[in-house]
Amino acid sequence: MYIMDASDPGNLKEQGRIDHVQSCDPVVVQGDLAYVTLQGSCFNQANRLEIIDVADPTEPQLIKDYVLQEPFGLGVDGDTLFVCDGAAGLKVYKNARDPEKLELLKQFADIQARDIIPYAGTAIVIAENGFFQYDYSNIENGEMTLLSEILVEPDDD
Repeated sequence: MYIMDASDPGNLKEQGRIDHVQSCDPVVVQGDLAYVTLQGSCFNQANRLEIIDVADPTEPQLIKDYVLQEPFGLGVDGDTLFVCDGAAGLKVYKNARDPEKLELLKQFADIQARDIIPYAGTAIVIAENGFFQYDYSNIENGEMTLLSEILVEPDDD
C-alpha cells in the first residue's frame, strides 16, 4: 500500500508505503487508520482485513489483521466498518476506531455486495445483480433497511 502526497495533483510523490502479500486490495482511510481488504483469489494468498496506522504517513504500521472469506470492497463511517465478503455476505463491524477491539456486529448473508459507500446512515451497495440503497441509521441494533434498488440483468455474451 502506497501513501502519496497529493498536495500537487499533477506531481504525486510517494510519502510512505507498507508491504503486504500481492493481492487485490481496496483501501479506505478514516483519520489515522487505513482499512485494507486483501483478496487471496487474485494471487493465491490469504483473504484478510488489515488495519494500518497511518498517523505518520512516512512510516505506516500494521496494527491488526483479521481473516475473511472472500473480501472485496469496504467502507467506514465513524465507528462502523462495512466489509463486502463475497459469499459470506456483507459484514458490519463495530469499534472500527479501535482495531484491537473490532467486533462483528451483524452479517447479512443475503447481501452479496462487491462494494459499498456508506455515508451518514445511508449506504450505496454495488452487487453483481445491481445497485442498492440501504438505511443503516439503526445498525447498532443490527438493522439495515432496503430503500431502493436498480436491478441489472446479467450479460449473456
